Amino acid sequence: MKQYELSYLISPELSNEEVIAFSEKMNSVLQDNGAVLGKLSAEKKIKLGYPIKKKVGAFIKTITFHLAPNKIIEVEKILKEQPEILRYFILCPKKIKVVEKELVFKTAQKLTEEAVVEEKTKEKVEFKDIDAKLEEILDE
Repeated sequence: MKQYELSYLISPELSNEEVIAFSEKMNSVLQDNGAVLGKLSAEKKIKLGYPIKKKVGAFIKTITFHLAPNKIIEVEKILKEQPEILRYFILCPKKIKVVEKELVFKTAQKLTEEAVVEEKTKEKVEFKDIDAKLEEILDE
């Protein structure tokens, strides 16, 4: 099962009670298709940046859920059939893997330690040696 995030805009022509009932209907549609619901946001009335289907406002709802990838097509068909939905968007959020983060940190730490060890193991050069090398280079 893959994690998805569904955000959809509901027509502002519906009353608050109708919006809540519609949201519950959509939750049950997801569950009927085998989704395991996660985080549910409350329905919130917003003003749109530009008109969508000649509407300048809408209710927005966001749901996170887990669903088999082959079932998402069925869910999209149902969303398209709903006249109350002005627009919807389904995302597959990427998970930040803690293991990779730790690996990067450990690698950086190891490189830093290696640089410190390398600095300590370098031979100290005397001024006499530097002067001799400079004279050798300049004479050529």
